[in-house]
Amino acid sequence: MAEADIAEQLILAAFDPGLGEGWASGQVAPTLAMPGTWATCAEAADPLSAVPVKSAPVGFTIARQISDEAELLLIGVRPDRRRSGLGGVLLDRMLADAAAAGALQVFLEVRESNAAAIALYSSRGFEVVGRRPGYYRAADGARQDALTMRRSN
Repeated sequence: MAEADIAEQLILAAFDPGLGEGWASGQVAPTLAMPGTWATCAEAADPLSAVPVKSAPVGFTIARQISDEAELLLIGVRPDRRRSGLGGVLLDRMLADAAAAGALQVFLEVRESNAAAIALYSSRGFEVVGRRPGYYRAADGARQDALTMRRSN
């Protein structure tokens, strides 16, 4: 299965549509076609499968890099695999890939109420450097600010 298809499956599973964070269907493939953009997908063996080699997608990142700046566009982990360290593994992989490609800084945006994500990013050296008022719009019309975070390599 192509990375774009895997990411789209995981977006549906990992993001609450009521929070306005996930991407619309069909948005991933064109994004990945842009220069400097890549995805990393994690798979895990399916414990319910009788075939030991079967695996299922459980997490992903989508990132892009222009010159010496990279941006984490999206990271997602299936709800049943959260709090397992997988998000940290995926983030570390994205950061390593960006550094290997010459990124000196990495940026991301996160919903201000997403305490778990902010804690993960902070644990990897990200600091809040800005705020986008009303950036996220929930299905009910409520708005939340996005925090812009940066990590220097």
